[in-house]
Amino acid sequence: ITSAIQHLVSDGWIDNENNLFHPLIGQMIIDRTKNKNQINQNILNSNIELSIQEKAIHILQLKKLTENHKSGLLKYINEIEIEGLFYSAIKALEKIDPNKQDNQIQFKIAINLYKIGKNNESKTIFQKLLKIKSYQTNHLVYYYLGNIYYYQKKLEKSIEIINQGIGLIDERLSIRKLQLLLTKVYAKCGTKEQIRDLLSHLEPRKSMADNEKLDYYSLVSSIHYKTSLEIDLI
Repeated sequence: ITSAIQHLVSDGWIDNENNLFHPLIGQMIIDRTKNKNQINQNILNSNIELSIQEKAIHILQLKKLTENHKSGLLKYINEIEIEGLFYSAIKALEKIDPNKQDNQIQFKIAINLYKIGKNNESKTIFQKLLKIKSYQTNHLVYYYLGNIYYYQKKLEKSIEIINQGIGLIDERLSIRKLQLLLTKVYAKCGTKEQIRDLLSHLEPRKSMADNEKLDYYSLVSSIHYKTSLEIDLI
C-alpha cells in the first residue's frame, strides 16, 4: 500500500497528505467519487493548454473516444512514428479502432507491425486490404507484401505480388519503387541477364530527384556486393 501511494505521489495524482489532484489542472478535484474516466475527461475539457503528448496520455485512458479524441490521438501517433516508437503507435491505433473496422487505421497498423518484425500479422491485414477496391491501387500494400514474402524466402510469391502492383498502378514514382524492389528479389533468384535487364529500365536520368538516384545506386551497390555482378554506374 505504501509503495502504491508513493507511486501516486510521484505521478502527481495525490500529494503527501493523500489529497487527490492532478498537476495539469493545478486545483483540487472536489468530487472524489468521480472515476478515472471522468477525471481524464475533465482534464481534456479544461482550459489548460496541453501538448499533443499530454492530450494523448489522457485520451488513451478514456473508455470511449469521440471523433475529436481520435483526431488528437492520430497527431500523437504521427509524431511517435517519426521517432520510431512503432509498438506504442500500434497500441494507440488499436485504441482508435478496437473492432478493426476502419481500413485506414488497419493500414497504419499493418505498416507498424511490419516495422517491428511482426510479418505474419502485417501480411494478414494487407491481404484483407487487397480485397478492398480503394487499396488495390495503393502501391504500399504491394510494396510491404512483396518485402514480407522476400524476407520469408517466398520469392516467387514476392515477384507475383510486386508484378500485380506494377500492372495496376499508374503513378511513375510508385511504379519505380516497386521495380526497385522487384530487382532486389531477382538478385536473390534470377539470372544475371534478368537483373541487368531490370536495372536497364531503372537507370537514373538527369531530370530525376537526388533521392531517386540514390535509391538506384544503393540497390546496384547491394546487388554487386551479393552477386559480384559488374554494372556500369555511368
